[in-house]
Amino acid sequence: MLLVVLQKFAVVERTDNRAKIKKNINRVRLASIRFFMYHRGMKKLKKQFIKKKIKYTQVKREGNVAIYSQELDNVDVPKKRYEVVIIKSHNGYELGGAKIAAAEIYPGSSQWGVFGWTYLTLPEAEKRYKAVLKKEGKK
Repeated sequence: MLLVVLQKFAVVERTDNRAKIKKNINRVRLASIRFFMYHRGMKKLKKQFIKKKIKYTQVKREGNVAIYSQELDNVDVPKKRYEVVIIKSHNGYELGGAKIAAAEIYPGSSQWGVFGWTYLTLPEAEKRYKAVLKKEGKK
């Protein structure tokens, strides 16, 4: 038996049945094209944005794990906090007749404690960041 590895996506067992092999090859090609189109056309999360009068700035990012600093603009003494987040994404969808393109998304408040954590100091945030990177790397 000879194993053929195709584009890092699948392993196909080569037998005398050529039709089966051709079908598997086409399936792998289609999956790789979908993967490329999905990641190429996806709207990335901005490095700096304002949400509910709070300014978010990306401090560091590796893969889908990031640290954002959070500055409150509406107070006399600026307060800075840090958020460690696991960035999620969606494939795009239609809402009320409008098409929403595929994009990365910041975790919402209901996802806090699962995909996002807030810290008062950068060293605390970096400690969680390293732990999350290690955990996400095992998946």
